[in-house]
Amino acid sequence: MNLDRINDLINKLPLTLLLVAYLGYLGYDYYEFTNSDQSPLVSKRKEIETAKANAQKAQAKLKDLDRFVKGLETKKVEIRQLALDLQETKSSIPERSDVPGFMKALITEAKRSGLKISGLRPGESSNKEFYSEQHYDLRFQGAYSQVLAFMDRISNMSDIIQIDSFQMKPVGSALAKFVNLDGSIDLKTFSYLGTKEDKIGTNDTYTNNSQGVGSSTDAPKDGQTGGKK
Repeated sequence: MNLDRINDLINKLPLTLLLVAYLGYLGYDYYEFTNSDQSPLVSKRKEIETAKANAQKAQAKLKDLDRFVKGLETKKVEIRQLALDLQETKSSIPERSDVPGFMKALITEAKRSGLKISGLRPGESSNKEFYSEQHYDLRFQGAYSQVLAFMDRISNMSDIIQIDSFQMKPVGSALAKFVNLDGSIDLKTFSYLGTKEDKIGTNDTYTNNSQGVGSSTDAPKDGQTGGKK
């Protein structure tokens, strides 16, 4: 009976009103589907947005990592170059002071210059952070031209020489053709003290970079060198 009454009511309603009601229902359902937080579509959209954000973060991290790797390679090249520069500098500085040999060389150069050495003795030796200093006290007699010749000769010696003090005074007659000078020189030489930092940039990974990244060679055994026997 109730079903028949409902059918009668539906039959009495205009078709347009029924169509509007049906369309309204569909519109509401579509709105709920596209805007409701519980809608599967909205949930999928949120998942997609989260995935995009994570992908952008990952891309940014990859770019940062790429810049870091490139910067690291640049630093490796700089360290290798600094190591080569250090080796070149070290080659001009002896690793120990040869006091007797240096004193003999000074006397030889003085004789070649015509300068008379009246006294030569080694002074104190002091160690700095990376090098050692050896002082010498030299006393001489000779003409001014001979002093200049001697200074020129020792400036061309293989040792690095620094003159801390230089004194001279005329002796003998001022009317002589060549005025003799009596003087003294306080000078010092340097020797290099090895440090752990010397190995930075010179290990197998760095020196064999031209053979491929990360390549290495076996270290020489005791009593052997890397060259031919």
